[in-house]
Amino acid sequence: AGGVQIDAALLDVNVAGQQVFPVAAALKARGVPFVFSTGYGEGGLPDEWRGQTTIQKPFTEATIQDALAKILSP
Repeated sequence: AGGVQIDAALLDVNVAGQQVFPVAAALKARGVPFVFSTGYGEGGLPDEWRGQTTIQKPFTEATIQDALAKILSP
């Protein structure tokens, strides 16, 4: 994965009982912008991740587009 160029990511906070925070930390370390998606809202995130762009489930395509535009805008 070290040679793969990633422009941005949409991360589901909880996938089959596994939390995605180690992946988020790796992306952050590489400078890759990302959006969390969760059914619990930003309040369900650990303190260190609050403030990260987050969309709440269920979401629409427009919500995803808005969130990606936010993290990808200079």
